[in-house]
Amino acid sequence: MENKCGGDANVKFGWYGGTRDEITEIMKHGFSARMIDNSNGLYGCGIYLSPDDSPVECVKKLSVDKDGLRHLLLCRLILGKSEVVHPGSDQCHSSSEEFDSGMDSLSSPKKYIVWSTHMNTHILPEFVISFRAPSRLKAHFRIPESSRKPNSPWMPFPALISALSKFLPPTTTKLIIKYHRDHREKKISRKELVQQVRKIVGDKLLISVIKSFRTQILETPSNFEEEKVQNGVKNGMNCDEKKDSMEELIMHR
Repeated sequence: MENKCGGDANVKFGWYGGTRDEITEIMKHGFSARMIDNSNGLYGCGIYLSPDDSPVECVKKLSVDKDGLRHLLLCRLILGKSEVVHPGSDQCHSSSEEFDSGMDSLSSPKKYIVWSTHMNTHILPEFVISFRAPSRLKAHFRIPESSRKPNSPWMPFPALISALSKFLPPTTTKLIIKYHRDHREKKISRKELVQQVRKIVGDKLLISVIKSFRTQILETPSNFEEEKVQNGVKNGMNCDEKKDSMEELIMHR
């Protein structure tokens, strides 16, 4: 790899999160095909790791085990030459022999993607970290839906998609539409839909779009809009009934 990359194999550290059983299996036998993240097709089929300076990106997706612990692996990675993998990609390997791994961004990555062909040669688990999160960090972690107490206005998904399409490339917009269709057809839950949209779009843009929507309603109220805010609309993001307003999740997770 060093020879291929001009003397720099681009070795990094990255975090991998999993259950106690998954971490044990990795330490004993290495990564397996069932650990490849291909369930949502967000950045293709591969092993996803978070950079060593972004552990929260990994930790906030972890579930607590029966002992109240979360589990992480700190791994040494050989990334070689990385290429950008865009949301919605179905990529399962490098696009050419020039590249060795993937990232969601070359300048400020939040995800390293190691393809299955390299998962047990380019990822070296070095430390296992099991911990209980302090209460002050609860806002970063997954919160049971039943415990959420949303108090923010909803935004209908069709309106959200329309607003986002002004900022996103067509392929990304189509991916969000696909997830919305899957939810309408009961293939995924509302919670899963919201999680996927957050991953694709990012909280910063979502907050901006939803606040803009709220401002428009407040500045140009009509009886129809006021009725929608109070009572909700079928298929909309109704905070009071559904408890999964996009803004509520963004602001409080």
